[in-house]
Amino acid sequence: MFSGPVQSQLGEDLARLIPSSVYVMSWLRQEKPNNAADHLLLHNGNYSAEAEEALKDLSRLVTGNGFGNFSSVGLRTILSQHPLEAWGQVVRLIVTASNPPLVPQHVSKELVDNATNFWEYAQEGDSFDDLYQVLTPILDEMPLRSYDAFASLCGLVRDCSSSLAKVSSDVGIAVLLQGKHAYTSNDASAISSLFLNMASEAERLFGQSAHKKYGFGLGVRRIARKLDLEMSTVNTPERRRAQELREFYSVVDPPLQDVAESILEYHKFVDVAQALYVKYYMVPEKWLRPLQEQKKKGVRMDWFNNERVLSPRHYGNQLPQANRLAFLINPMQSPMDVLVDEFIDSELAYYRTLLGIGKYYVEEIRSMAKGRQGAAAQVGLGLTLQEIDFLFGARYREIISFSHQFLVMLEPLHLIRTPINYGTRWEALAKCVQEVAPLALFKAYQSYSESYPDCHSLVKTKLKRKVKKNVVTFVDVWNTVRERVPEMEIAPFVDTMDLPLKRVQVYVTILTGIGKNLDKNSKAYESVYAAIDRIQNAAKQLNNSSVPITV
Repeated sequence: MFSGPVQSQLGEDLARLIPSSVYVMSWLRQEKPNNAADHLLLHNGNYSAEAEEALKDLSRLVTGNGFGNFSSVGLRTILSQHPLEAWGQVVRLIVTASNPPLVPQHVSKELVDNATNFWEYAQEGDSFDDLYQVLTPILDEMPLRSYDAFASLCGLVRDCSSSLAKVSSDVGIAVLLQGKHAYTSNDASAISSLFLNMASEAERLFGQSAHKKYGFGLGVRRIARKLDLEMSTVNTPERRRAQELREFYSVVDPPLQDVAESILEYHKFVDVAQALYVKYYMVPEKWLRPLQEQKKKGVRMDWFNNERVLSPRHYGNQLPQANRLAFLINPMQSPMDVLVDEFIDSELAYYRTLLGIGKYYVEEIRSMAKGRQGAAAQVGLGLTLQEIDFLFGARYREIISFSHQFLVMLEPLHLIRTPINYGTRWEALAKCVQEVAPLALFKAYQSYSESYPDCHSLVKTKLKRKVKKNVVTFVDVWNTVRERVPEMEIAPFVDTMDLPLKRVQVYVTILTGIGKNLDKNSKAYESVYAAIDRIQNAAKQLNNSSVPITV
């Protein structure tokens, strides 16, 4: 048990911390969803020194900010400064040792006195409605702040215990009795069983179904008691690192700011840091210390050297050139992983080809068409500025923009090619495809599809034109540029007209290959073929334009 200065926090002062316990429990379940409630159990009946320090910080915060104000930077800071085990013990102390107690004495006495009857109701299975009708009026007698904390406690035990029965037995007796009632071993069994059922049926007793964003419930019950478990006021390590990654991207690669959360959600922190270093030769500045700590703990990080690994601030305005083709890869890849990588790599090659055409080839022939290389070169080129804009103007730019935005969405799967934390890489790929098809895909390719016949006819006519020897035509410029620029595919000029048409077909081909390797009864199979259907839907809409697209 605590001693010394912390002893003064027990009893009456602990009651002031009851509202804050709701936020601490929310943070615990966010950080460790599988077994956060296990930290409510004491080892050898003692609280740790870390728990003492955490309690001191929390008490100072509440005293300094006034009762109920938990949106300050102080709370966000102290939650991340102490280990989860310490916060679990702090929660236990608050819910079991406050004065007045979390569960008022008259409420706990009524629950304890009737625990055996309650358990008999619950044993009947379908008769839980009887238990519900008896329990809810008793729970309604609790003060709102205690009711909220007790509801959060039941939800935490229900969702985040490695052994629901063990945690319920220990916590239930400690919370409902607090040493104020004499009880037999049979009473103890009935009380622990009662708390177990209250935790198991927490949704019915305290709130609605699972929260859409965080996956846990306890929202609004029939008497409209509201328990707000939103985490927007608590800056968890995940939120903090996502913000730091967004700030990093704002300097080195602004379009990727939008996928910072997804990257950290899919992958381990250390892997993300290594991938950033491989690609940008830098990491976010505020990540350097956590990375040092990870290495001290024995995490293998051969790539990390604090003197060598720097942040954007160290480079100032002279940032290293990013390696756009760099990524981390798992050497033991499944056939589906290989196809996911093929999808991403082919999209990247497609984008770089289109970009190369616009940046190098089109700029060159536009310069010639404007007469900057002489009147003879202007005439010999064979294309006017209007014709160049018709072939490579807005319709090309729309497709380039779409491909770039699509690659941004795919970055979490491209940067780190290892199994993701939630689901599979092919399910994540299918999700990305479903977000762009059919609407965005159709919109990007519509203008191209409609104008394709006229463009193709123009190019054929120009190719039939007879020119004098040594005259440099737009085809000659193409052959020169494509051999000089690695971003452009080595292909005849006419093939550039068909690149976008073929790309839509590639989407379906690769996704179909993934689908063939999946169990037809799995959610992954359903998701992949839903993505294929959406692409085919877009293709059908484009077929109503001028050019059929085979898929």
